[in-house]
Amino acid sequence: MSLPCRPMLRDKLARMKENWQQLRVACEADRRQFCREVPSAGGEMLLQCLESHAQDVSDQCFQFLPKRGRLLN
Repeated sequence: MSLPCRPMLRDKLARMKENWQQLRVACEADRRQFCREVPSAGGEMLLQCLESHAQDVSDQCFQFLPKRGRLLN
């Protein structure tokens, strides 16, 4: 990795970690309601579960879910 790329990569990783923390906090009640079987540290599995319930999760949680080109009815 080139020296100039390191700070950009470090910043991007820090933002990703911060976004993940915000999602976990915003979606905790929804995780317990809809994704109880998925461990809170489940990463991608937890995200997929919350996305599968996107129409039912709280507004607070929904705003932190990544928008992956899906349309909601």
